[in-house]
Amino acid sequence: MTNPDKTVSIKSYSKILGLMNDTYENFQFENEKSKEMFEKRINQIYKSAISTYNKHDNKENVIKSYEGIIDVARKHSYFNFSSFIFTYISKNKFLDNFYKKTTNLIKSFK
Repeated sequence: MTNPDKTVSIKSYSKILGLMNDTYENFQFENEKSKEMFEKRINQIYKSAISTYNKHDNKENVIKSYEGIIDVARKHSYFNFSSFIFTYISKNKFLDNFYKKTTNLIKSFK
């Protein structure tokens, strides 16, 4: 489940997102707030999966897991616009570092 550096592997994220997607599609939420909270959580896991994939050295070995993650995201229109932007920003090292620094700066003001 984890790599030697104790990070969750991309294959694990793929399985988790698949299970959460099944739950999301088949579960009857009691109210809109609970559905929004579930969407928020699945969005966070999606972003973590994309970050993990971009840090992976041998992307050829995990391309099927990555495609599964992207399929789930496309099915739900990338959950929201920020996730869509995050997907494309994270592919570029410079933009990815800039995104992380900017979000950390914004969080420090809260």
